[in-house]
Amino acid sequence: MRKPVRAIKNKILILSNMYPSDNYPTFGIFVKKQVDQLEERGWVSNIISIRDPRTDKFHVLKKYFLWMLKAFFHILFKGNWYKVVHVHYVFPAGIFGLMAKRLWKRRLIVTVHGGDIDKMARKSERIFNLTRTILHEADQVICVGYGLYQDLLNDFHVKEDKISMLSMGVDQNTFQVRDKQAIKKKLDVPEDEKIILFVGNIIKEKGVLELLEAFQGIYQNNSKVRLHIVGPYKNKSFFDQVQEKIKRLDIEEQVVFHGVLSPEEVAYWMNASEMLVLPSWMEGFGLVALEAMSSGIPVVGSDVGGLSILLGDNCGVKFPVKNSDQLANSITNILNDDKRADQLIENGLHRAREHNSDTLLNKVISIYKGESIDEKQTQTQ
Repeated sequence: MRKPVRAIKNKILILSNMYPSDNYPTFGIFVKKQVDQLEERGWVSNIISIRDPRTDKFHVLKKYFLWMLKAFFHILFKGNWYKVVHVHYVFPAGIFGLMAKRLWKRRLIVTVHGGDIDKMARKSERIFNLTRTILHEADQVICVGYGLYQDLLNDFHVKEDKISMLSMGVDQNTFQVRDKQAIKKKLDVPEDEKIILFVGNIIKEKGVLELLEAFQGIYQNNSKVRLHIVGPYKNKSFFDQVQEKIKRLDIEEQVVFHGVLSPEEVAYWMNASEMLVLPSWMEGFGLVALEAMSSGIPVVGSDVGGLSILLGDNCGVKFPVKNSDQLANSITNILNDDKRADQLIENGLHRAREHNSDTLLNKVISIYKGESIDEKQTQTQ
Protein backbone atom coordinates (compact mmCIF):
# COMPACT_ATOMS: atom_id res chain seq x y z
CA MET A 1 0.00 0.00 0.00
CA ARG A 2 1.17 3.51 -0.77
CA LYS A 3 2.32 5.58 2.16
CA PRO A 4 0.09 8.58 2.89
CA VAL A 5 1.76 11.89 2.13
CA ARG A 6 0.97 15.30 3.48
CA ALA A 7 -2.17 16.68 1.84
CA ILE A 8 -2.33 20.15 0.33
CA LYS A 9 -3.66 22.55 2.95
CA ASN A 10 -7.34 23.44 2.54
CA LYS A 11 -7.81 21.20 -0.51
CA ILE A 12 -10.96 19.08 -0.54
CA LEU A 13 -12.44 16.45 -2.82
CA ILE A 14 -16.21 16.65 -3.32
CA LEU A 15 -18.01 13.46 -4.36
CA SER A 16 -21.67 13.85 -5.27
CA ASN A 17 -24.26 12.09 -7.41
CA MET A 18 -25.87 15.49 -8.10
CA TYR A 19 -24.22 18.62 -9.48
CA PRO A 20 -25.31 21.32 -11.95
CA SER A 21 -24.23 21.54 -15.57
CA ASP A 22 -24.94 23.93 -18.45
CA ASN A 23 -27.77 21.68 -19.62
CA TYR A 24 -29.16 21.03 -16.11
CA PRO A 25 -28.35 24.16 -14.07
CA THR A 26 -30.51 23.32 -11.03
CA PHE A 27 -29.50 19.66 -10.61
CA GLY A 28 -27.87 19.54 -7.17
CA ILE A 29 -27.55 23.34 -7.12
CA PHE A 30 -27.39 23.32 -3.31
CA VAL A 31 -24.10 21.36 -3.46
CA LYS A 32 -22.60 23.85 -5.89
CA LYS A 33 -23.66 26.80 -3.75
CA GLN A 34 -21.76 25.37 -0.79
CA VAL A 35 -18.72 24.60 -2.95
CA ASP A 36 -18.69 28.18 -4.29
CA GLN A 37 -18.85 29.57 -0.76
CA LEU A 38 -16.05 27.29 0.38
CA GLU A 39 -13.84 28.46 -2.46
CA GLU A 40 -14.55 32.08 -1.48
CA ARG A 41 -13.15 31.15 1.95
CA GLY A 42 -9.94 29.76 0.46
CA TRP A 43 -10.83 26.07 0.25
CA VAL A 44 -9.72 24.64 -3.10
CA SER A 45 -11.99 21.87 -4.31
CA ASN A 46 -12.08 19.23 -6.99
CA ILE A 47 -15.51 17.86 -7.84
CA ILE A 48 -16.27 14.38 -9.15
CA SER A 49 -19.98 14.28 -9.72
CA ILE A 50 -22.91 13.17 -11.82
CA ARG A 51 -24.34 16.08 -13.78
CA ASP A 52 -27.11 14.36 -15.71
CA PRO A 53 -30.51 13.91 -14.01
CA ARG A 54 -31.98 11.63 -16.71
CA THR A 55 -33.42 8.46 -15.20
CA ASP A 56 -33.94 6.13 -18.15
CA LYS A 57 -31.99 2.88 -17.91
CA PHE A 58 -29.41 3.68 -20.59
CA HIS A 59 -28.40 7.04 -19.13
CA VAL A 60 -28.42 5.77 -15.53
CA LEU A 61 -26.04 2.89 -16.37
CA LYS A 62 -23.81 5.09 -18.50
CA LYS A 63 -23.49 8.00 -16.07
CA TYR A 64 -22.90 5.87 -12.97
CA PHE A 65 -20.34 3.66 -14.72
CA LEU A 66 -18.29 6.64 -15.97
CA TRP A 67 -18.59 8.48 -12.66
CA MET A 68 -17.50 5.50 -10.57
CA LEU A 69 -14.61 4.76 -12.93
CA LYS A 70 -13.38 8.34 -12.66
CA ALA A 71 -13.79 8.41 -8.86
CA PHE A 72 -11.93 5.11 -8.42
CA PHE A 73 -8.85 6.06 -10.45
CA HIS A 74 -8.73 9.63 -9.15
CA ILE A 75 -8.68 8.47 -5.53
CA LEU A 76 -6.26 5.66 -6.30
CA PHE A 77 -3.66 7.95 -7.88
CA LYS A 78 -4.47 11.42 -6.52
CA GLY A 79 -6.23 10.83 -3.24
CA ASN A 80 -3.17 11.98 -1.31
CA TRP A 81 -3.72 15.53 -2.61
CA TYR A 82 -6.60 16.23 -0.27
CA LYS A 83 -7.00 17.20 3.35
CA VAL A 84 -10.70 16.26 3.38
CA VAL A 85 -13.04 14.14 1.29
CA HIS A 86 -16.64 15.39 1.50
CA VAL A 87 -19.34 13.04 0.22
CA HIS A 88 -22.85 14.23 -0.61
CA TYR A 89 -25.37 11.35 -0.44
CA VAL A 90 -24.13 8.24 1.31
CA PHE A 91 -24.44 5.60 -1.41
CA PRO A 92 -22.74 5.02 -3.75
CA ALA A 93 -20.49 8.11 -3.39
CA GLY A 94 -19.57 7.08 0.15
CA ILE A 95 -17.86 3.93 -1.13
CA PHE A 96 -15.18 6.07 -2.77
CA GLY A 97 -14.98 8.35 0.23
CA LEU A 98 -14.31 5.28 2.33
CA MET A 99 -11.66 4.20 -0.15
CA ALA A 100 -9.85 7.55 0.30
CA LYS A 101 -10.04 7.27 4.06
CA ARG A 102 -8.67 3.73 4.20
CA LEU A 103 -6.02 4.17 1.49
CA TRP A 104 -4.75 7.66 2.28
CA LYS A 105 -6.00 8.20 5.86
CA ARG A 106 -7.91 11.31 4.81
CA ARG A 107 -10.69 12.89 6.84
CA LEU A 108 -14.10 11.70 5.58
CA ILE A 109 -17.20 13.88 5.94
CA VAL A 110 -20.58 12.58 4.74
CA THR A 111 -23.65 14.78 4.22
CA VAL A 112 -26.96 12.93 4.30
CA HIS A 113 -29.70 14.64 2.29
CA GLY A 114 -32.75 12.41 2.67
CA GLY A 115 -33.30 10.17 -0.33
CA ASP A 116 -30.08 8.30 0.43
CA ILE A 117 -31.53 7.26 3.80
CA ASP A 118 -35.28 7.20 3.12
CA LYS A 119 -35.16 5.43 -0.25
CA MET A 120 -31.76 4.21 -1.48
CA ALA A 121 -30.68 2.52 1.76
CA ARG A 122 -33.99 0.64 1.92
CA LYS A 123 -33.71 -0.93 -1.53
CA SER A 124 -31.87 -4.00 -0.31
CA GLU A 125 -30.16 -5.43 2.76
CA ARG A 126 -26.80 -5.14 1.01
CA ILE A 127 -27.19 -1.42 0.31
CA PHE A 128 -28.45 -0.86 3.85
CA ASN A 129 -25.37 -2.58 5.31
CA LEU A 130 -23.00 -0.66 3.02
CA THR A 131 -24.70 2.59 3.99
CA ARG A 132 -24.31 1.74 7.67
CA THR A 133 -20.60 0.89 7.21
CA ILE A 134 -19.92 4.22 5.45
CA LEU A 135 -21.75 6.16 8.16
CA HIS A 136 -19.90 4.36 10.96
CA GLU A 137 -16.45 4.89 9.44
CA ALA A 138 -16.97 8.55 8.50
CA ASP A 139 -15.22 11.05 10.76
CA GLN A 140 -18.37 13.16 10.87
CA VAL A 141 -21.88 12.83 9.47
CA ILE A 142 -23.86 15.94 8.59
CA CYS A 143 -27.62 15.61 8.24
CA VAL A 144 -29.88 18.34 6.94
CA GLY A 145 -32.94 17.72 9.14
CA TYR A 146 -34.19 16.37 12.44
CA GLY A 147 -36.00 13.37 10.93
CA LEU A 148 -32.75 12.20 9.34
CA TYR A 149 -30.97 12.78 12.63
CA GLN A 150 -33.37 10.36 14.31
CA ASP A 151 -32.97 7.81 11.50
CA LEU A 152 -29.18 7.90 11.85
CA LEU A 153 -29.46 7.26 15.57
CA ASN A 154 -32.24 4.70 15.61
CA ASP A 155 -31.88 2.77 12.34
CA PHE A 156 -28.16 3.01 11.61
CA HIS A 157 -26.89 3.35 15.20
CA VAL A 158 -24.45 6.14 14.39
CA LYS A 159 -22.88 7.59 17.53
CA GLU A 160 -24.55 10.82 18.54
CA ASP A 161 -21.27 12.71 18.89
CA LYS A 162 -20.49 11.96 15.23
CA ILE A 163 -23.68 13.61 13.91
CA SER A 164 -24.07 17.31 13.20
CA MET A 165 -27.44 18.67 12.12
CA LEU A 166 -26.78 21.42 9.58
CA SER A 167 -28.97 22.43 6.67
CA MET A 168 -27.32 23.51 3.42
CA GLY A 169 -28.28 27.05 4.42
CA VAL A 170 -30.06 29.82 2.57
CA ASP A 171 -28.27 32.56 0.61
CA GLN A 172 -29.92 35.64 2.04
CA ASN A 173 -28.21 37.90 -0.46
CA THR A 174 -30.25 36.22 -3.20
CA PHE A 175 -33.39 35.36 -1.27
CA GLN A 176 -34.45 38.55 0.48
CA VAL A 177 -37.55 40.68 0.99
CA ARG A 178 -38.31 43.03 -1.91
CA ASP A 179 -41.22 45.30 -2.78
CA LYS A 180 -43.96 43.01 -4.14
CA GLN A 181 -45.60 45.50 -6.49
CA ALA A 182 -42.26 46.64 -7.94
CA ILE A 183 -41.28 43.02 -8.64
CA LYS A 184 -44.69 42.28 -10.19
CA LYS A 185 -44.17 45.21 -12.52
CA LYS A 186 -40.69 43.92 -13.38
CA LEU A 187 -42.13 40.46 -14.17
CA ASP A 188 -45.12 41.91 -16.05
CA VAL A 189 -47.61 40.42 -13.60
CA PRO A 190 -50.97 42.20 -13.09
CA GLU A 191 -51.01 44.11 -9.82
CA ASP A 192 -54.16 42.35 -8.55
CA GLU A 193 -53.05 38.81 -9.51
CA LYS A 194 -52.43 36.51 -6.55
CA ILE A 195 -49.72 33.97 -7.27
CA ILE A 196 -49.51 30.57 -5.61
CA LEU A 197 -45.99 29.31 -6.32
CA PHE A 198 -44.57 25.80 -6.60
CA VAL A 199 -40.81 25.28 -7.03
CA GLY A 200 -39.42 21.78 -7.54
CA ASN A 201 -39.18 18.80 -9.84
CA ILE A 202 -42.45 18.04 -11.58
CA ILE A 203 -42.80 14.48 -10.35
CA LYS A 204 -45.59 12.57 -8.66
CA GLU A 205 -43.78 12.45 -5.31
CA LYS A 206 -43.78 16.26 -5.13
CA GLY A 207 -47.57 16.22 -4.82
CA VAL A 208 -48.18 18.05 -8.09
CA LEU A 209 -51.49 16.29 -8.83
CA GLU A 210 -52.84 17.05 -5.36
CA LEU A 211 -51.81 20.68 -5.82
CA LEU A 212 -53.77 20.94 -9.07
CA GLU A 213 -56.85 19.48 -7.42
CA ALA A 214 -56.58 21.92 -4.53
CA PHE A 215 -56.00 24.86 -6.86
CA GLN A 216 -59.12 24.19 -8.91
CA GLY A 217 -61.34 24.65 -5.85
CA ILE A 218 -59.49 27.81 -4.85
CA TYR A 219 -59.84 29.34 -8.32
CA GLN A 220 -63.59 28.67 -8.37
CA ASN A 221 -63.88 31.01 -5.37
CA ASN A 222 -61.23 33.54 -6.36
CA SER A 223 -60.74 34.37 -10.02
CA LYS A 224 -57.61 36.44 -9.28
CA VAL A 225 -55.42 33.48 -8.25
CA ARG A 226 -52.90 31.85 -10.56
CA LEU A 227 -50.69 28.81 -10.03
CA HIS A 228 -47.09 29.28 -11.20
CA ILE A 229 -44.94 26.15 -11.43
CA VAL A 230 -41.14 26.44 -11.58
CA GLY A 231 -38.95 23.42 -12.24
CA PRO A 232 -38.08 20.67 -14.69
CA TYR A 233 -40.05 17.54 -15.50
CA LYS A 234 -38.01 14.34 -15.40
CA ASN A 235 -40.64 11.97 -16.76
CA LYS A 236 -42.51 12.88 -19.94
CA SER A 237 -45.33 10.43 -19.31
CA PHE A 238 -46.03 11.99 -15.91
CA PHE A 239 -45.84 15.51 -17.36
CA ASP A 240 -48.39 14.44 -19.98
CA GLN A 241 -50.55 13.21 -17.10
CA VAL A 242 -50.22 16.62 -15.44
CA GLN A 243 -51.26 18.37 -18.65
CA GLU A 244 -54.26 16.07 -19.05
CA LYS A 245 -55.35 16.76 -15.48
CA ILE A 246 -55.08 20.51 -16.00
CA LYS A 247 -57.28 20.21 -19.08
CA ARG A 248 -59.79 17.99 -17.27
CA LEU A 249 -59.99 20.44 -14.36
CA ASP A 250 -60.48 23.29 -16.85
CA ILE A 251 -57.68 25.44 -15.40
CA GLU A 252 -55.45 25.69 -18.46
CA GLU A 253 -55.48 29.50 -18.44
CA GLN A 254 -54.69 29.70 -14.74
CA VAL A 255 -51.60 27.44 -14.56
CA VAL A 256 -48.27 28.80 -15.78
CA PHE A 257 -45.14 26.67 -16.29
CA HIS A 258 -41.77 28.43 -16.17
CA GLY A 259 -39.40 25.49 -16.57
CA VAL A 260 -35.97 25.84 -15.00
CA LEU A 261 -35.04 29.28 -13.66
CA SER A 262 -31.87 30.64 -12.08
CA PRO A 263 -31.84 31.16 -8.29
CA GLU A 264 -32.11 34.92 -8.87
CA GLU A 265 -35.18 34.45 -11.07
CA VAL A 266 -36.75 32.08 -8.54
CA ALA A 267 -36.18 34.70 -5.84
CA TYR A 268 -38.07 37.32 -7.88
CA TRP A 269 -41.03 34.98 -8.42
CA MET A 270 -41.08 34.31 -4.70
CA ASN A 271 -41.20 38.06 -4.06
CA ALA A 272 -44.16 38.34 -6.42
CA SER A 273 -46.10 35.47 -4.84
CA GLU A 274 -48.59 35.23 -2.01
CA MET A 275 -47.08 31.97 -0.79
CA LEU A 276 -44.98 28.92 -1.66
CA VAL A 277 -46.70 25.54 -1.63
CA LEU A 278 -44.65 22.36 -1.12
CA PRO A 279 -47.00 19.32 -1.10
CA SER A 280 -44.23 16.67 -1.19
CA TRP A 281 -44.80 13.09 -0.12
CA MET A 282 -41.35 13.11 1.52
CA GLU A 283 -38.71 15.77 2.23
CA GLY A 284 -35.35 15.40 3.94
CA PHE A 285 -35.30 19.12 4.72
CA GLY A 286 -37.03 21.37 2.18
CA LEU A 287 -34.48 24.08 1.35
CA VAL A 288 -36.85 25.80 -1.07
CA ALA A 289 -39.23 26.43 1.86
CA LEU A 290 -36.42 28.19 3.71
CA GLU A 291 -35.66 30.28 0.61
CA ALA A 292 -39.31 31.35 0.50
CA MET A 293 -39.23 32.31 4.18
CA SER A 294 -36.11 34.38 3.55
CA SER A 295 -37.98 36.07 0.68
CA GLY A 296 -40.77 37.09 3.04
CA ILE A 297 -43.66 34.88 1.93
CA PRO A 298 -45.64 32.24 3.86
CA VAL A 299 -45.05 28.54 3.22
CA VAL A 300 -47.63 25.75 3.07
CA GLY A 301 -46.11 22.27 3.19
CA SER A 302 -46.84 18.63 3.84
CA ASP A 303 -46.43 17.40 7.40
CA VAL A 304 -43.58 15.06 6.49
CA GLY A 305 -39.85 14.65 7.12
CA GLY A 306 -37.82 17.78 7.59
CA LEU A 307 -40.78 20.00 6.69
CA SER A 308 -42.56 18.94 9.88
CA ILE A 309 -39.78 20.54 11.91
CA LEU A 310 -38.96 23.43 9.58
CA LEU A 311 -42.57 24.66 9.47
CA GLY A 312 -43.11 24.14 13.20
CA ASP A 313 -43.45 26.90 15.80
CA ASN A 314 -45.88 28.74 13.50
CA CYS A 315 -43.18 29.28 10.87
CA GLY A 316 -45.42 27.78 8.19
CA VAL A 317 -48.65 25.87 7.66
CA LYS A 318 -48.64 22.07 7.63
CA PHE A 319 -51.28 19.80 6.15
CA PRO A 320 -51.63 15.98 5.92
CA VAL A 321 -49.69 14.50 3.02
CA LYS A 322 -51.70 13.67 -0.15
CA ASN A 323 -54.75 15.52 1.19
CA SER A 324 -55.84 18.02 -1.47
CA ASP A 325 -58.85 19.23 0.55
CA GLN A 326 -56.72 20.20 3.54
CA LEU A 327 -54.17 21.74 1.20
CA ALA A 328 -56.91 23.90 -0.36
CA ASN A 329 -58.12 24.97 3.09
CA SER A 330 -54.60 25.91 4.18
CA ILE A 331 -54.01 28.03 1.08
CA THR A 332 -57.42 29.71 1.34
CA ASN A 333 -56.89 30.60 5.00
CA ILE A 334 -53.69 32.46 4.18
CA LEU A 335 -55.24 34.25 1.22
CA ASN A 336 -58.15 35.42 3.38
CA ASP A 337 -56.31 36.28 6.61
CA ASP A 338 -53.70 39.03 6.26
CA LYS A 339 -52.91 38.99 9.97
CA ARG A 340 -52.17 35.26 9.86
CA ALA A 341 -50.02 35.73 6.76
CA ASP A 342 -48.04 38.53 8.40
CA GLN A 343 -47.34 36.37 11.47
CA LEU A 344 -46.10 33.50 9.29
CA ILE A 345 -43.86 35.90 7.38
CA GLU A 346 -42.34 37.32 10.57
CA ASN A 347 -41.69 33.87 12.06
CA GLY A 348 -40.36 32.57 8.73
CA LEU A 349 -37.85 35.41 8.44
CA HIS A 350 -36.56 34.58 11.91
CA ARG A 351 -36.16 30.90 10.97
CA ALA A 352 -34.35 31.81 7.76
CA ARG A 353 -31.84 33.88 9.73
CA GLU A 354 -31.13 30.79 11.85
CA HIS A 355 -30.14 29.02 8.63
CA ASN A 356 -28.03 31.74 7.04
CA SER A 357 -25.59 29.97 4.75
CA ASP A 358 -22.57 32.03 5.85
CA THR A 359 -23.12 31.12 9.50
CA LEU A 360 -23.60 27.43 8.71
CA LEU A 361 -20.55 27.39 6.46
CA ASN A 362 -18.39 28.38 9.43
CA LYS A 363 -19.56 25.19 11.13
CA VAL A 364 -18.79 23.06 8.04
CA ILE A 365 -15.25 24.44 7.96
CA SER A 366 -14.88 23.69 11.67
CA ILE A 367 -15.92 20.09 10.93
CA TYR A 368 -13.31 19.91 8.15
CA LYS A 369 -10.68 20.98 10.67
CA GLY A 370 -11.86 18.49 13.28
CA GLU A 371 -12.97 21.24 15.65
CA SER A 372 -16.03 21.00 17.85
CA ILE A 373 -19.08 23.08 16.98
CA ASP A 374 -21.98 24.37 19.05
CA GLU A 375 -24.51 21.59 18.52
CA LYS A 376 -27.30 23.60 20.14
CA GLN A 377 -27.11 26.09 17.29
CA THR A 378 -27.18 23.44 14.57
CA GLN A 379 -30.61 22.07 15.36
CA THR A 380 -33.79 23.46 13.89
CA GLN A 381 -35.90 24.22 16.91
